[in-house]
Amino acid sequence: QAETLQRDLAIEHERLAAAAQRSEEMERHLMTLAEQYQAALHERDRVVAMLTQLAQEIATIQDELARADYECGVEEQARAALAAELQAAQERALQAARAEATVVSQIEQLSTQQARL
Repeated sequence: QAETLQRDLAIEHERLAAAAQRSEEMERHLMTLAEQYQAALHERDRVVAMLTQLAQEIATIQDELARADYECGVEEQARAALAAELQAAQERALQAARAEATVVSQIEQLSTQQARL
């Protein structure tokens, strides 16, 4: 009976040793997973910081585009106003040229009439 107990103790000891070894392996595996998890968290933080910076850059670019669009709109309005002023000035010049031609014609007619007298 002592041999049986000794054999049972030896078997139990081997089982406990195997369980302890598995426990150590699991602990190492868990430590590796914890390190990988920490590395993943660090990488996530880095990516979030990069995304935040990119979002700020995008917002800045959008502001610059809006300002450029506004300035282009103002320039286009100013250009359109200048074009309208130019057209009005050209029309006035044409009217003045017609008026001058009319006056010159009237002067010629008066000169002709005066010469007849």
